Amino acid sequence: MHDVVIAGGGPAGLAAAIRSARRGFRTLVLERSEGIPDKACGEGLMPRGAEDLERLGVRVPDDRCAPFRGIRYLQEDGTILEACFRGRPGVGIRRTALVEALREVAASAGGEVRRGSVVSARPRGDVIDVETDAGHIEARLVIAADGLHSPLRRAAGLESAAGSGPLRFGVRQHFALAPWTDLVEVHWASGVEAYVTPVGPRTVNVALPQASSRICWHLSRGSARSSRAHRSSRRCGAPDHCCSVRGRGGRHAWRWSEMRRDTSTPSPAKGSRWPSRHPLF
Repeated sequence: MHDVVIAGGGPAGLAAAIRSARRGFRTLVLERSEGIPDKACGEGLMPRGAEDLERLGVRVPDDRCAPFRGIRYLQEDGTILEACFRGRPGVGIRRTALVEALREVAASAGGEVRRGSVVSARPRGDVIDVETDAGHIEARLVIAADGLHSPLRRAAGLESAAGSGPLRFGVRQHFALAPWTDLVEVHWASGVEAYVTPVGPRTVNVALPQASSRICWHLSRGSARSSRAHRSSRRCGAPDHCCSVRGRGGRHAWRWSEMRRDTSTPSPAKGSRWPSRHPLF
């Protein structure tokens, strides 16, 4: 019997596991991916999120992250608008580095991370029967942090409310390039936005959320052809691709403006609007 079973070993699930384990609860995290999953992500922590990360005792090496002190918006007509945070900076960090650091802290707190997927969860008195792809387990509390296609969200009847907005798609690509600014840059054009985040002393992340899958498809094809152009790009001084293109699409993954329209605070990395209290983009 586990006190807490968490479906999903991403940043949200692991942060919950750390707090749960530190309170003495027998905590199990089930993550369906082998190893540490690498997903399309803006890969930035707002100042509030960076503060929460420190409060959890999570430390990321300096060579795997980069601070940013504010946001700069750039439009095609040359208009530029930027603002700096009033207090501490935000942190750009590779999602894989963040998850790795969170896993280490969760394990040291007494939590267990296991490969597996939660198929269903049904209450039975004061116990929850959890069916996984590896068999049956029991828990007193189940936390659904299993992302875009969560079966637990569907089972709870929350799918329709979360999935009524327009489809959006997105991809991201890392480049081996020293950041040219300590701001997150948001580039605007018709039908697409590009978010440029420093995520290390020699790494920049470019994420493009937009309303059509066509751009994502062309970027993916370009990534497949990149090996043929690698030597010529090096000679021209162009930045190297650090990794393959990653993409996501659906009604839940890229609907930031619909999900967060309760504030007029501009978003630093995803969507038209962003609540400043939101820690991770």
